[in-house]
Amino acid sequence: MNTALFQRTLAYDHGDKERNYLMQKVWSVTPFMINVRTGSINSETYREIMQFCRVLFGPDAWPIHGRPGRWQSGSATVYGETFMGFEDAGALAIFMGRFGHLVIEDKPE
Repeated sequence: MNTALFQRTLAYDHGDKERNYLMQKVWSVTPFMINVRTGSINSETYREIMQFCRVLFGPDAWPIHGRPGRWQSGSATVYGETFMGFEDAGALAIFMGRFGHLVIEDKPE
């Protein structure tokens, strides 16, 4: 199980096989992907979201460097939006309970 954003991210042609593989490696560990209105990386909202996730789910995953984790945020925040991924539906549900109002796309039903 996963989200439509995860499916689109992996289905998209990122330009070459290497980048396509990289996107698969990065997001396959946290397939419950959503797009979240986090604000800039210097905003209080961004800091609150990251702290919430670290306290409840532990350190963020860093798949390309072999670091496991139950969640991760995308490495880019564009116009105040950040992709976030969660290991399972339960972790996503916990996140949605607190920050669901900030989810832009692929809000679970």
